[in-house]
Amino acid sequence: MGGLILGLYLRLSGLKEVPEAFGETAEHFMSVSAEQILARLNASEARGGFILGAFRANGELVGVVGLDREEGEKIQHRGKIWGMYVNKTARGKGLGQLLMKECLDRADKVQGLEQIHLAVVTTNIAAVKLYESLGFKAYGENPNGLKIGSSRLDEFLMVRFIVKPE
Repeated sequence: MGGLILGLYLRLSGLKEVPEAFGETAEHFMSVSAEQILARLNASEARGGFILGAFRANGELVGVVGLDREEGEKIQHRGKIWGMYVNKTARGKGLGQLLMKECLDRADKVQGLEQIHLAVVTTNIAAVKLYESLGFKAYGENPNGLKIGSSRLDEFLMVRFIVKPE
């Protein structure tokens, strides 16, 4: 449960620091119990999903990324990157790239998973470049995909194929 607590704290930090990077608000996140979150994570893990963390030598969690696999029979060949976040004190050192590479390496081994999707705000150029460098391609745009107060933010919809479609 200690790892879960660290993860919850880091996620809350990210939701507050860069709300434009997430589809969830800090307020909503705080309204969900740890038991509910654990149940969601366990259900995702049963479908082949996982979460990875990056830690400093002292045990401090400074980065996280998750992969969730779609549930329905017709869409279970798709996975989704979620919750990608690196603490501002650990940025600029290649940690995001290492987390994503490990995530993709593990995703490539999930039985039946053929493609991985993600959404990223179009103004987050560093993240877009990172995802492109790892083989993601934009296939569309979600105009006004996120609404934060009176602001509207567009998102790129990106995909990386594990198995090339025939």
